[in-house]
Amino acid sequence: MQCSAYLFCTKHGETIHGEVFVTGGQAEEPIEKIQVLLYMQYEEVKEDSDFSWHDKHIEEVTIDFQRNIKTDEEINVPFSVTLPEDSHFTDDKHKWFIRTKVFVDQAVDPEDEDEIFVRTT
Repeated sequence: MQCSAYLFCTKHGETIHGEVFVTGGQAEEPIEKIQVLLYMQYEEVKEDSDFSWHDKHIEEVTIDFQRNIKTDEEINVPFSVTLPEDSHFTDDKHKWFIRTKVFVDQAVDPEDEDEIFVRTT
């Protein structure tokens, strides 16, 4: 089973509409749910951290799916998340991502991460 999501450029306060593409593996598998996480990575030096890049969780959407995916079946599952009005735009110190995860026991590639470009206008 594999999953991926494709997203678009957006700006502050806009709703991002996307789809999670799920492809079945070599056997039929039950999908419990799909999770879509919007987060921002930002660069900041902190005394209590060895890392300069940090993740800030912005929004999470859980889609209850509760169905089986058949061998080689392809499913597109729509989702939407909204960027905050006061969000940073994408620059050298701020990056935006959508992380998707399909909950399937022993899945080969159940997660995907895609960058979003937040523009000023």
